[in-house]
Amino acid sequence: MLRHQLQKPIRKPAAWHHGARLQLQQYSGNIGGPINKKASFFFNVERRNIGALNVVSATVLDPANNFAIVPESLAVANPQTRTNLSPRIDYQLTPNNTLTVRYSIFATS
Repeated sequence: MLRHQLQKPIRKPAAWHHGARLQLQQYSGNIGGPINKKASFFFNVERRNIGALNVVSATVLDPANNFAIVPESLAVANPQTRTNLSPRIDYQLTPNNTLTVRYSIFATS
C-alpha cells in the first residue's frame, strides 16, 4: 500500500490554483559623503515586505457530505518584513592604503 501511494502523481495544492502567489515590495536607499580630507561615510538601508503564503494540506471531515473524509488545501498568509541597516566608514591611512569599517544589522519580523 505504501508503494502504491509513492507512485501516485504529485498534485499541486488547490490553493495554488486560486491565484495564491508571492508578493514582494523592496525599498532601498543610500547616502554617503566626505567627513574630512581622509575619511568618508556611507549608509545603506534596505527593507523588504514579503507577502508570503504557506500552503496547509490536511484531511478533514466534510459535514455537507455525511462527514466523509476529504483532502483540503488552504493558503495561509505569512507576511514577513526584513530590514538591513549598513553603515560604513573609510579612512585613508596612506595614499595606497584605506581602512574600511562596516557593520550590518539585520532584523526579521
